[in-house]
Amino acid sequence: TAYEIFQLIESEADVNVAFCYLGMGQVLSNQGEWRSALELITEAKNIIVKNYRKSDPKVAIIYNSLGSLYENQEDYAKAFENYEAAYKIFVECFGENHLETAISLRNLADIHFDLEEYHIAGEKYKKVYNVLRKFYPEDHICIATCYDGIGCVDLRLDRIDSALCNMRKALE
Repeated sequence: TAYEIFQLIESEADVNVAFCYLGMGQVLSNQGEWRSALELITEAKNIIVKNYRKSDPKVAIIYNSLGSLYENQEDYAKAFENYEAAYKIFVECFGENHLETAISLRNLADIHFDLEEYHIAGEKYKKVYNVLRKFYPEDHICIATCYDGIGCVDLRLDRIDSALCNMRKALE
């Protein structure tokens, strides 16, 4: 495996090994093996934090992975904490009008939605849309995802006409 090869040629604290841990952790998370995934992603985080400043985008990538892991387990408090840490790093590094920042903000919007904080989720989905539309055409999947998120919020807030409009846009 890639991990075994990296172990032969790299030290255990090497950044390449960290990203190997991260990848394996993400696969295990997708398979529902939460404990093993958390161990590997945490080990990746420990290595990355030793090698990069706390505000480096590589650290944010780890936080996003941890957020995803916790979100999949429906531990929304820990998911939010990690997604927020990633978002703050991306804002510091790239500003609010960057693709990575927008994707990170969408993760936060998803958590607000899961927590039934629909007004906050809706505001964040709209901010994400406003950033992404500068980079992608209207028929891009990322734009469709924004419309879908906004439509779902509208539906939960009983704004049926607006929900239908946004969901139609998502399908176009």
